[in-house]
Amino acid sequence: MSEIILFPTCKDYCGKCEYHGEKGECTNEKYIQNMYMVCCVWHRCPYRKERTHEQRAGSR
Repeated sequence: MSEIILFPTCKDYCGKCEYHGEKGECTNEKYIQNMYMVCCVWHRCPYRKERTHEQRAGSR
């Protein structure tokens, strides 16, 4: 099967990221340093890393 890649405007785009914190913040240092570029120039997050199924089960 193919992997589904979410579009940046999708509601759960950040929620399925490995760097998504408990309070909804991004914990990736590169994202924090380049927040303007990510939001206003690139319109996507190159630092986003999809969580694995094991990580999702452990976070519940």
